[in-house]
Amino acid sequence: MRECLAPPSLIVNSDYRVVHLSEGVGRYLRLSGGEANWDVLHLVPQPLRWGLRWALDCAAQTEGEIQVKRRLVDLEGAHRAVTLRVQRMPELAPDLYLVAFEEADLVPSAVLPSKPPLTSRPNAKPGGAQVQPHDLVKQYEASVEELKASNEALQALNEELRTTTDEVEASREELQSINEELGAVNQGLKSTVAELIQLNTDLQNFMAATQIATVFLDRELRIVRYTPAAVALFNLIPTDVGRPLSNLRYRLAYESLAADAERTLERLEPVEREVPGDDGRWYLMRLLPYRNVDGCICGVVLTFVDITERKAVEAALRQSEERYRALVTAGANAVWRMDGDGKELLALEGGILRPHHADHPPDRAWLLTYIHPEDRQSTLEAWLHAVATRSIYDHVHRCLSAEGEYRHAHSRAVPLLDAGGHVREWVGTTTDIDALKHAEAERHRREEWFGSLIQNASDLITVINGEGLVRFQSPSVERTLGYGPEDLLGRSIFEFLHPEDAPRVRAAIRWVRSHSAASMPVECRFYHRKGDWRVLQAIGRKMPDGGSESLLAINSRDVTARKQLEAQLHQAQKMEAFGQLAGGVAHDFNNLLSVIFGHAALLAPALATKESQAQSLAEIRGAAERAAALTRQLLAFSRQQVLEPKVVDLNAILVEAKAMLRRLIGEDVRLVTQLEPRLRPVKVDPGQIAQVIVNLAVNARDAMPRGGTLTLETRNVDGGTPETGVRPGRHVLLTVTDTGCGMSPEVQARAFEPFFTTKGEGKGTGLGLAVVHGIIQQSGGRIWLESRPGAGTRFQIYLPAVRGTAARPSGCQEVAVLPVQGRETILLAEDEDAVREVTAQLLEAFGYQVLKASSGEEALRLADSQPGKIHLLMTDVVMPGMGGRELADLLRAREPQLKVLFQSGYTDDAVVRYGVVHAEVAFLQKPFTPQALAEKVRQALDQPQANVPGIMRDPGGGVCPHEAQKRP
Repeated sequence: MRECLAPPSLIVNSDYRVVHLSEGVGRYLRLSGGEANWDVLHLVPQPLRWGLRWALDCAAQTEGEIQVKRRLVDLEGAHRAVTLRVQRMPELAPDLYLVAFEEADLVPSAVLPSKPPLTSRPNAKPGGAQVQPHDLVKQYEASVEELKASNEALQALNEELRTTTDEVEASREELQSINEELGAVNQGLKSTVAELIQLNTDLQNFMAATQIATVFLDRELRIVRYTPAAVALFNLIPTDVGRPLSNLRYRLAYESLAADAERTLERLEPVEREVPGDDGRWYLMRLLPYRNVDGCICGVVLTFVDITERKAVEAALRQSEERYRALVTAGANAVWRMDGDGKELLALEGGILRPHHADHPPDRAWLLTYIHPEDRQSTLEAWLHAVATRSIYDHVHRCLSAEGEYRHAHSRAVPLLDAGGHVREWVGTTTDIDALKHAEAERHRREEWFGSLIQNASDLITVINGEGLVRFQSPSVERTLGYGPEDLLGRSIFEFLHPEDAPRVRAAIRWVRSHSAASMPVECRFYHRKGDWRVLQAIGRKMPDGGSESLLAINSRDVTARKQLEAQLHQAQKMEAFGQLAGGVAHDFNNLLSVIFGHAALLAPALATKESQAQSLAEIRGAAERAAALTRQLLAFSRQQVLEPKVVDLNAILVEAKAMLRRLIGEDVRLVTQLEPRLRPVKVDPGQIAQVIVNLAVNARDAMPRGGTLTLETRNVDGGTPETGVRPGRHVLLTVTDTGCGMSPEVQARAFEPFFTTKGEGKGTGLGLAVVHGIIQQSGGRIWLESRPGAGTRFQIYLPAVRGTAARPSGCQEVAVLPVQGRETILLAEDEDAVREVTAQLLEAFGYQVLKASSGEEALRLADSQPGKIHLLMTDVVMPGMGGRELADLLRAREPQLKVLFQSGYTDDAVVRYGVVHAEVAFLQKPFTPQALAEKVRQALDQPQANVPGIMRDPGGGVCPHEAQKRP
């Protein structure tokens, strides 16, 4: 319509080529037959060409309108004043221009006077006759009248032209607005055309891709078009277009298809049917009339949707509903219905709730009937919220069961809506979840229990992925390794593993990942936050569900202390084996030395006048004494020597040994003592402790060949550290520290082994530290070694503190001279013949009467046959058959006043296992000198009360009886 109202126009491009003509513009163009010429400069009349070209050039330089006013053009026999309006149209394209034509009729050709008729002569006549003058006058008058009429018409035309000009001027702005709207309309037209093209393409694609069989019929029910899905259903080929539907053969068990199509066309009502195919499939058929854009009925469209699966689903649904109904009736779930307002219970079937009687309607007061009083408020609020919002009702509460008890239940209901969107009714179920609630409570309790176990477990629980990244770490890692769980999360365990252990751990991880139900134990060293390595014993198992990554659960236990204890046990076992060997050797050697000492003493009076032989005898005695000292070291190492413990002040022993130590260590070693003033007393053998100090000082001197500092320190402590193995309690700590070369870890591991030494050949026996270890262990203490290469060595000796008054050092004690002669009867029981004979000779030399027995049984027979009194039983502790202690017990049962003196070359007996012997129990260690024998016998005989052998029985498992009595 805008184009009809707008002035005639055309659109040209920058090459002066016409791209669009509006209706009526042909009036201003010179269109000729033949080949079309679309150059606008050739199409417009000659008077407009120069002005049009000028206007187009100007319009290319500006956005405004260019006018070429009132060009006089002869149009269809009339002279018209034509105005050209040219404007560039950038909204369409940068190089398009709109050219509009406006015109006005100036002088019509019919009004202009025609040329006077030509005459040959004034007096010529027609057909050779002359024209009369009065005829000319009449003609002239007629012409004048016509001229007057033309002038009047011209004036009227001029007036109309002025009016038209005003109207044109007034309509100029309207024309400009129309032109703008025309541009917008053209742009919209282009978009609409593009949309129509796209829609047509989409329609074609939809027709080709749809699975719905569709056939379009015209009003005569002839095929117009069809989709590919309809080809197989109707056996269509391209030539079937235009054929009637009744002439086609289709694969449907449906004979009234054509009749239904005619009915749809007549009544203009859709028809929908479910029809079967001849192959057993089902189709939903719809017949719909369709119209054209004018609203006229064009024909009928048939659609066929394959509903075979839907029919199967519907059949299955019916079966499912039947089964569901049966399950509801027989199952534990209650199924119920409420009205749309949620106020009335319409039906209740089966389940946990007590159903209503078939002859009575359901109880309207369902809230009071079924819901637990404590849950009614929350249940009502949840139900009202679901009713108000028409949302799913989902609530857990307690309800009254059919058995009359309240149980936990889960109720859920959905609203059923009608066509208007209003709730028609509610359908819900109530499920008995009482067992589930109890199971959940139990599960929560077990989760808390297991969580508490994990939180408080001493073992490490770690979850890693296949690459070793930590996904979970139990809090126990802080107690074991010093790290917080957050320190390990997201980090690789291989950052903390010892490099030598990493390959074994990687192999174990690969093996566990490839065997889902298996586990593999592995020991590895893990870096502690303090800087040392801890030995972990770990076992891993693949977790059943790791989600997106395979996870392994690892249980680790710190076995560092156990490993250390195992090493100590191994060391102790080796030392025990060496001790047993040393004890056995020392026993036999002591017996031999006892014979040597005895016979040397017996020979001494006879050889006293012979100087050379006396000298030889002295050398023999000296060698025997050195051999006895060696056996004492062996016994000290094996902890089989008999100690003579006393309550002493350790500071006094150190002060007494200080002068000797200065001469022993040399002038280039500085000796420093740091003694605690009020040191607790200890019960030890002073001589053995002095030997410990000497041995450690000698080792320190050898470790400082260029000089250094030896520090002896004492102080009171209450227990040791877990590494030292010292039990809690009152102890005295003796620390011996040197600034020597130190020991490597390998040397430290073997430092207390017997015969192990790092000194050169001939510079050490390897028994020094072994003897120290044996003496400390036998004294009830512990020794701990700390050393680093180049940083010196420190020995820490823990001795149990006792209550009592410390005795004065041996150097300050008064020496008592004991008589060695006697007349008493002594029963001597000794299984070694040589020892028995030499001992008997020595005793007889001292004036005693001796009864000799080679065994315990023989000693009993001699005691029974002896008419006189036996004053002293001198017996070896260990003898074949009946031992010395058993013999003493039997004889003491007969004669309570019998005195007893034990002797032994080693102390594998219970006496030695106690570690010490009571002062009341006399004991003589082999080898012994004649003087020692005489003194010990005289001392045993002169005791005011008889010693009681039964006291030596083991009361506490390897400790002295005095200490064992204090134990609970």
